[in-house]
Amino acid sequence: MPKLQVTRMVAAVSILPAILGGDCGNNSGLPTELGISVMVTVTGAGAGSGRVQNPGEGVPEINCRIANGVATESCSDRFTDIGGGGTILLQAMPDDGSTFDGWVGCSQEDGAVCTLSFPPTQDVAFFVTAEFRPATCTGASRFEFPMGGGVDGDFAVGWASEKFFDTTPGMTATSTSMPSAMEGNPAPSRSTKHTYDPGGGIIIAHVNSATFDPAGQAANFVTFQFDARKIPWIAGNAADMVFRALIKQDDRFFQGPSFEVQAFDFAWLPLTTGACLTQNSFLEQDTMANPDFGRPMQFGYATANSGAGAPVVDREGLLDNFRVEVR
Repeated sequence: MPKLQVTRMVAAVSILPAILGGDCGNNSGLPTELGISVMVTVTGAGAGSGRVQNPGEGVPEINCRIANGVATESCSDRFTDIGGGGTILLQAMPDDGSTFDGWVGCSQEDGAVCTLSFPPTQDVAFFVTAEFRPATCTGASRFEFPMGGGVDGDFAVGWASEKFFDTTPGMTATSTSMPSAMEGNPAPSRSTKHTYDPGGGIIIAHVNSATFDPAGQAANFVTFQFDARKIPWIAGNAADMVFRALIKQDDRFFQGPSFEVQAFDFAWLPLTTGACLTQNSFLEQDTMANPDFGRPMQFGYATANSGAGAPVVDREGLLDNFRVEVR
């Protein structure tokens, strides 16, 4: 069953195929096969550092140094006389103390390797972003929820839920969320139920009212932790439920890394949804904009589902032991 997902982005990206006219040695207006040109430009994101190269023999054409989101050295090159279509590979190599956190703009991703696929009869330009982040968060803790190093295990105060994405507006797409007496440690946990029509999908924000105010000094990192489980034994409730880290700012919702609690996961899963996340790790659903870590914000989580076929009623998931820390 297809799942509603947010494409994780760390910067703007565009892939720009362009058929070039003019005198290319033939009368069709198309370049000859041996005249195909592929332009590759690499940019950076994140607070870590590393290098991106195109692996192969000899000196790499792309040998891009990235530190604190700034790309320097050999970060752009035009590959010419590439006939018949094919691929170009890029490889990300984090520095000591940093970790590679993802690509934007690849035709295909396999961990630290990015594959760029190009057609046989068009000149193409690729703009690729590589994100590196520190392997560990640095800096003093500036905000904790809850305070004192604990976790919110009862969800009794300050929580509110709101639907902010609906692919079937005006049709059935609802969610209820409330403290539940079902197992958790400590109990109760927070129960979320999704109901939606065939082919529809929804995302619900669950936000606590506690607010982090940076007071003129922007935050560097935020870390989310919580436990989650899926309720699999209710009829029509067999699919996965997606949980995402969430930031609310100015009545806008920015989603971070996600994980899925699989069907028939009876056990609680203790999860760190993201350590050392930067503002580039969070995106607004429609605009793909990032939050501003220099302005006040609230924290919570999102629950998401989508599907096709029969209507889905009361698809339920549970969350417990929520904690967030800002550095």
